[in-house]
Amino acid sequence: MLELLKISWKVFKNSPVLRLSVIKMMLISTVILIVIYTSILLWIDMALGKALLIWTIPAIFLYTLIILSNLRFLCDDNGKSKRHFQAPNILTSIRIISVVPMLVLFFRGYLYGALAVYFMTAFTDVADGYIARKFSQETRMGLMLDPIGDILSTESAFFFLWMRGDFPLWLLILLTVRYFQFFAGLALLYFFDKRPILKATIIGKVVGIIQFLGVVILVYQKIVPEFMLGKTMNNTLLLTLGFSFIAVIVSQTLIGINAIREKRESSVISGGY
Repeated sequence: MLELLKISWKVFKNSPVLRLSVIKMMLISTVILIVIYTSILLWIDMALGKALLIWTIPAIFLYTLIILSNLRFLCDDNGKSKRHFQAPNILTSIRIISVVPMLVLFFRGYLYGALAVYFMTAFTDVADGYIARKFSQETRMGLMLDPIGDILSTESAFFFLWMRGDFPLWLLILLTVRYFQFFAGLALLYFFDKRPILKATIIGKVVGIIQFLGVVILVYQKIVPEFMLGKTMNNTLLLTLGFSFIAVIVSQTLIGINAIREKRESSVISGGY
């Protein structure tokens, strides 16, 4: 642990341009959000504006500290450091930070706004991966942050729906087990001296689409009661989500077992969250 801290400090100290790039991005984001939230506070809903400021700004500050303390991961797969905090990582950061205002909007009853933020997180999820591959801007940090952003946004949305009685506890537990298994699998592969490669799979992509539609449908029917699904269709939707979560758990298990059995060092971990 001490050795890792020394490495982190060395990279931080020797990367002034990259360090400034991260700080600049976070400061610009903070200023933009302060302007937006202050406008909401003054002209729309004072309590909502205050809540957004109180929860989001500290989250940005904390996130910035985490990024700055892990600059060593802002490098390509060969270990070559990046000079700037590039677009894919910026989009991923937006997705992670957006979880906070999304939850505030959900629990304050601004469901249209929360759904709009959720749509934005889905867009950044597609965009960051496309840009990273298209312009060769993939980084180790991006590979770690991308699934974290997906997990936080999805888990938060379904957590809200569970709190409001529109999502069963067994499904929330199944979803949590699925994500816990993902990180446990990474740790296990490292234990067996494997170097995991985070890569989207077909199953992961399909399940990602299913859970996105599930959140949209379940939230939208709270906004528009006329859109309310019948009991049979609602149960079908929930069962489909359940089977999709189980499919990913089984897929991740099989991938992990095969990876451990293989002699090569690299292993592919199911993604597409």
